[in-house]
Amino acid sequence: MTAELYVREKNAWFPNELEIKSVEDAEILHKAFIEFRTHLFITYQYNTQPHYRGEQNYGWDIKSGLFRPPLAALSSEEGKVLESEGVAEFERVIKDQVGENALRSIFNHMTFGRSWDLLFQAQHAGIKTSLTDWSADILAPLFFATEESSDDGIETNDAQLWWLMDPPYLMHGHSDGPESFYEQNPFELESSMLINPASFMDNIENRIFEYRMFKQKGRFFIPSKSQSSVPLNAQEELIPYLNRIRIPAFYKKTIREELNDRGLNREYLYVDEHPERQELIRQINAKIFGV
Repeated sequence: MTAELYVREKNAWFPNELEIKSVEDAEILHKAFIEFRTHLFITYQYNTQPHYRGEQNYGWDIKSGLFRPPLAALSSEEGKVLESEGVAEFERVIKDQVGENALRSIFNHMTFGRSWDLLFQAQHAGIKTSLTDWSADILAPLFFATEESSDDGIETNDAQLWWLMDPPYLMHGHSDGPESFYEQNPFELESSMLINPASFMDNIENRIFEYRMFKQKGRFFIPSKSQSSVPLNAQEELIPYLNRIRIPAFYKKTIREELNDRGLNREYLYVDEHPERQELIRQINAKIFGV
């Protein structure tokens, strides 16, 4: 299925402007996206899935933490070097200050398994990486889009929920056999990937950052090395598949309340925000990235 055909089908199903004013609106949209997915599969054998990303301010580009201000001037090459240094420092500090059991080692037997799993956990800890967080569940990203901000300029502005109907070639999982992403170097990728990492439940609550990833139903978009510094919504191959959904500022508070009534709040999604561990992450970012 070509990108042009996909866009024609999408435009036939959905208006250009989509809005969410309640949790129910989000669930209705998700159901519609799943029906659209089913249509694409039955009609074109095109196997895709909706993914979501929530952001507090309408108009923001999709930038990873590694290339947001004050690091926006980094080249892709410079950023990826710093990223590898940050992941190595994250591993050293967590093992030394928290303990080895805080980090997962499930895929260490694969060529780059350790590097990937450290990268995932570093992202959820708050280390600057080239990853951006996505979810196949619409409600967790809806929380992040409407989460209360101490910045009045953000709190009073509309929020946005990105909808990505990923092309099939982008999605990767640990069970892809010889083609598993674990066999590729995450710091030298030639092609972008949307990754669905497996979580393992045995004693997961002891592996702080994997547990957070599990609670948020986390998936990760990682761009090719050469595209790392380019916002996702400016990458030519992704533009046809990305849509920005508006969440009017007036409805942020009631959406937060509706989500909280369902038990979906910061305490649930972040699992553990121990001040001492947060300080460790702050120190790593200051040491490696100067921020």
